Amino acid sequence: MKLSILIPAYNEEKMVGEVLKRVLALPLKKEVIVVDNGSVDGTGRIIKKFASNPELVPMRIEKNVGKGHAIREAMAKATGDVIVIQDADLEYPPEEIPKMLKEIRSGADAVYGSRFKGKINGMSLTNRIGNLGLSLATRLLYNVDISDVETGYKMFRRGVVDWRKLRADNFEIEPEITAQIVRSGRSIREIPIDYFARPTGEKKIRMKDGFIALKWLVKCRFE
Repeated sequence: MKLSILIPAYNEEKMVGEVLKRVLALPLKKEVIVVDNGSVDGTGRIIKKFASNPELVPMRIEKNVGKGHAIREAMAKATGDVIVIQDADLEYPPEEIPKMLKEIRSGADAVYGSRFKGKINGMSLTNRIGNLGLSLATRLLYNVDISDVETGYKMFRRGVVDWRKLRADNFEIEPEITAQIVRSGRSIREIPIDYFARPTGEKKIRMKDGFIALKWLVKCRFE
C-alpha cells in the first residue's frame, strides 16, 4: 500500500526542512509531494536540499494561490493508494501518520487525526471555540459524529475524495473535503493525535476564515 503525503508550504522556511526530514524518515512505502506555494522566503531553497531523495516530488506554484489550491494540485499528481495531508509548520507531528494508516489498513475509508480527542498544546481560546463550533455545525448539518472537522490531518483512500470536484482555494478546503466524504456515504474514523499550535502571531488562519468555513459547510450541504 503506497502512501502519498501532500505538503502545501507557503513561507515555511523555519519548519519545512524539519517536516521533510521527519516525513521522509517514516518507514513507509510513500511519495512526498511538497508544494512550494509561491513562497518568497527560503522555503524553495530548503526543499531543494532534499531533491536527491527519490521519494520526494517537489512542485512549485509561482504565485501564492491558497492552501486549498495547492492541495488540489498535489492530489492531481498523487499516485498512492492512500492520501494524507501534512502541514509544513510542524503543528502536526509526522509520527502520527503510521497510526492513521493502521486504521486505513483495518478497513477505514477516511481517518482524521482529532486534536480534541488527543493532547492540545498552545491553542488559543478563540481558536478552540471556533474549531469546536465548526465541528458542532458539521454534526448538525450532516448528521455525522465528528469532533474536529478543521484538523489538518486528513487521510483517505484514493478515490474517496475526487480532487476534480473540489473548488476551494483556501482554508475552506477542510470542510469541503469532509462534506464530499460524508455526502458520498462513506464514514470518517477519528483517532487522537497530539497538536502543537504555532504562536498566535504566526498563524495564517484568521477568524474570518472560520466564517468562510461555516459558509462552505452550509453551501456544500444544500447544493
